[in-house]
Amino acid sequence: MKDNKSNQEVLMSDMWRGYCNTKDLEYLAKACENAPFFGQSEMSKEIAKKLRELKNKSRG
Repeated sequence: MKDNKSNQEVLMSDMWRGYCNTKDLEYLAKACENAPFFGQSEMSKEIAKKLRELKNKSRG
């Protein structure tokens, strides 16, 4: 269980660092997909979807 939590923390740290360095919303979308959101997996998928839509919209 501890390894899973540690892996999750590393993933989130990596996603946040990637976003801060690039401002690429894909990092936030991936973080959302892997966040527990208190057991609401559909919420995490929807947030990731909206972030990707926003990213694609901003491209042109």
